[in-house]
Amino acid sequence: MRLRTGAIITSLLLAGGCSSEQRTLTAPQPTSAPNGPGDPRIAAIKDNFYQISQGGRYFTWYGCTNCHGEPKAGWPPRLPFVTYYARIGHKGYDRRIAAEQRWQISAYLNSLPATDTAKRHRQAVDQQGEPTAKQWQGPL
Repeated sequence: MRLRTGAIITSLLLAGGCSSEQRTLTAPQPTSAPNGPGDPRIAAIKDNFYQISQGGRYFTWYGCTNCHGEPKAGWPPRLPFVTYYARIGHKGYDRRIAAEQRWQISAYLNSLPATDTAKRHRQAVDQQGEPTAKQWQGPL
């Protein structure tokens, strides 16, 4: 009985440690632009590792590196979240990239100034086999 109780408590503690990667299925993804720097949806997205990793994946898939280069130290500059979101919509990309994905890409870009180069490299290696802009065969 004691062993079982200990196992349950340990399981709950371990599960609680994954909150930054939580994928909340009850709350819908944002489908409209941020309402400004105080938009409460920003906090829910920008610190969530799942949202950030998806944003990094979309950054690669949409071929953003073709124009902007690979993320490296000092790039991108630290800007407000809403600025990243607005800039993703340039040159008609707001019609090509869904709002939910622009939120995730914005979270990724927002996280980069605080991300060390080793972690950035690891993400690039993880994504090497994934399709990117010119190789992409999916819907657009």
